[in-house]
Amino acid sequence: MAKSGEAYIKKYEKMECPNEEHAIFIINHKNPEKNIYVFGSGVDLLVEHFIKKSIKFRIYNCYNPDCFYKSIKNTKAQNLWIFAHGRRHGISFDKEKEGGFCPFCKIERTERINFIAQLHCCNGKGDTLWQYLSDEKGIYSDGYREMIQNREDIAKWITDHQI
Repeated sequence: MAKSGEAYIKKYEKMECPNEEHAIFIINHKNPEKNIYVFGSGVDLLVEHFIKKSIKFRIYNCYNPDCFYKSIKNTKAQNLWIFAHGRRHGISFDKEKEGGFCPFCKIERTERINFIAQLHCCNGKGDTLWQYLSDEKGIYSDGYREMIQNREDIAKWITDHQI
């Protein structure tokens, strides 16, 4: 699963799509072992679906908080998919004390977004990304998440959104 997800990321991350409908954010942790969770959480399912249905998408492959903030601010997509490690109030590129934690309260964006999938752990306190940017939960659950849960939620979303 992780190798397939990583292959899709490498293949499509450079693809420009200025009018993307969906934006896929890959958050790379500085610990490569933690990226297995991100790569195996269903990005392959999502990309296959978008290609099959000719849905416009763009992959933002982020390695630091600045890249993530800039990408969120600049995307025109109304549907965001966040594959990451994190907590309720942010995502993590590395340990918090080393400046690798990216709190959602620092996002500068005035436009609301239709759908957000937070495919990372959401334990702890604070507001979630969807609370800052959307009116609906999208794919979200309090507490810890597993790869299989992410894949199942994506598969269900694909089934529910067949045209």
